[in-house]
Amino acid sequence: MLKSGSLSRAGKCHECLPENSWDAVMEQDCGDWKAAVVCSGGSGCANGQAAARLTADALAEYLSVHFERCLLEAPEVLRMEVDGLITEVLTYAAKKAGADPAGFGCRVMAAAMDRQGRCCLFHLGDGIVVGKPDDDGDWFTFSYAQRGLSPGAAGLTMGDTMFRDLRFYRQVQPADRALFLLTGDMPEAFAILPEPEEHPELLGSPELLGEPENDCSAAWLIARQEPEPPEPPQ
Repeated sequence: MLKSGSLSRAGKCHECLPENSWDAVMEQDCGDWKAAVVCSGGSGCANGQAAARLTADALAEYLSVHFERCLLEAPEVLRMEVDGLITEVLTYAAKKAGADPAGFGCRVMAAAMDRQGRCCLFHLGDGIVVGKPDDDGDWFTFSYAQRGLSPGAAGLTMGDTMFRDLRFYRQVQPADRALFLLTGDMPEAFAILPEPEEHPELLGSPELLGEPENDCSAAWLIARQEPEPPEPPQ
């Protein structure tokens, strides 16, 4: 069994209107695997909203095509590819808009997982990824937010340190696994949600999330091995 999902809430800073949100969330069903991407426009970036949407689209498509390579290829090669893809997409958008490419800054979390629980993850900037290795395991922080010396100083697309800051992880052994990609106030909501694998959609409920000041989003990938059918009676 393999399931995915996502949700997004616009914060009071954007009048709680979804169309004003600077978060972009994408899911891609690729048959044997699924991809989930959460991107957040960088505060202070003139075109951060557009950057988030364009980057989310590009990385969802990348993972839909290259997931199996992501389980085998050298991490540095994959990081260079994703760095180059993001740069190409956002540079073109900036040129088309007649805008400064540096204004197309966003933070990135992009993951894919197959039915066996094998998975990969790219992470740039803020947000955290929470994981669980199996049914009996504990939740743990799979990838932490990057922190710079000043707000927005670390981990943005089109920044001078994008390649250096872009992280890549993978788990290639089949297992029951779960990954949650969380931005804004979602980590706090996740921490108090009982059985998040069973009811992940409750992350966005007013009871858990309240009225967030900033945009916040979540996406998840959950793989569970199907039980073996019982042996027929002899």
